[in-house]
Amino acid sequence: MNQYHAAVAIGNATRAASVTTLPCKWLDFHPAGRLNLPLTQTNEVARRISQGVSMSDTTDTVGVAGDRIRSIIERIERLDEEIKDLMETKKEIFGEAKGEGLDVKVLKEILKLRKQDKDERDEQETLLDLYLRAMDAPTPTPVAQAA
Repeated sequence: MNQYHAAVAIGNATRAASVTTLPCKWLDFHPAGRLNLPLTQTNEVARRISQGVSMSDTTDTVGVAGDRIRSIIERIERLDEEIKDLMETKKEIFGEAKGEGLDVKVLKEILKLRKQDKDERDEQETLLDLYLRAMDAPTPTPVAQAA
């Protein structure tokens, strides 16, 4: 077993702690090892932590990645909020159409068809027509064979 001095993050607080592990690559289990940093930066963070330097002292190395991660997450959260608002608006429009006596299922089908390109739509309509005519065609009756 190996014992390393590492920084343990709890919430926003960073605290130094001793970590005992079985022989293995400790970076696989340490937050610094999970950052998507170039190997040289990850090794530098690992070296500093193993020397007893707290995570807050490694901010120059890890802070950039942390800021980038936070930026990406916040952008995605803003988009999720916009999508939620747009979906609510779309629901209101369908409600308005229903209130005017329009069939919402038909409107959704029209929207689906308009998303397809012309060739794809023509092919689908041709197949639909072919299948409907095949269903309407009389089924041939088997001819009885003389025994």
